Amino acid sequence: MKTKHVLRYFCDHCGRGHSKKPLCLEHEKSCALNPDRVCKVCDTITNHIMPLMIEDVIDGDMEKLKALSDCPSCIMAAIKLARKRSGDEVLRFLPDWNYKHELRRYHRKGMSAEEIEF
Repeated sequence: MKTKHVLRYFCDHCGRGHSKKPLCLEHEKSCALNPDRVCKVCDTITNHIMPLMIEDVIDGDMEKLKALSDCPSCIMAAIKLARKRSGDEVLRFLPDWNYKHELRRYHRKGMSAEEIEF
């Protein structure tokens, strides 16, 4: 029998494990639970608007939330951070919000009619 001890790296925000340090560092930059994250979808550094977005999620005000950022990944990060702070009760305000649908809509927004496949 052989045994092997391996070194694992874990995200400080969500706990996700990685086998390589550079992968973990890259993940931490855009981790949804990192309040100072850099969004991979809209390339926005969300640290100045994230506290406001979290409050809008907790209050259930989707209109104010979308006014701050229309990016579905930033909205999802705000939802995850609000759940971390206040628990699952914040989800009752978001019954119709669907990440995959919103991401598709966000990407189609900048496309011409010829580029959109139906």
